[in-house]
Amino acid sequence: MSREVQVRFCESRAVRSRPATHLVVCCHSRQQAEQVKAKLAAWLAPKGLAFNEAKTRIVRLDNEGFQFLGFHLRRYPTGKLLIKPSVPAVKRFRKRLAREFRTLRGANVAAVLAKITPIVRGWVAYYRTVVSDIVELGDG
Repeated sequence: MSREVQVRFCESRAVRSRPATHLVVCCHSRQQAEQVKAKLAAWLAPKGLAFNEAKTRIVRLDNEGFQFLGFHLRRYPTGKLLIKPSVPAVKRFRKRLAREFRTLRGANVAAVLAKITPIVRGWVAYYRTVVSDIVELGDG
């Protein structure tokens, strides 16, 4: 039986000089992950790219999961793989909303909606494909 390795690249559009490339590889075993990492390192080297060892990790999805581009991926004991907005991403969003509402204190409803609606729509568009469990933070 052939075991499949999934590789996903994501280029950051925010970097103007040389794009930062983010990468997730899903493997069936730690050994396979280490082999893929070595092969990718050899493939990246001639292009002048290398892994950032401080940020590169090999983790099991069912233990801790991992965060990637504002998402948290983890396989739970029930066997379900859930992809959620990461806790830091939710906190940043809530802080931004609080900051915007503070600056809009005393403004009319139309002004508040004109400022808040695009922010919320952007958040919803980015995380529309995943589970949303913002109540989990519980800091009211």
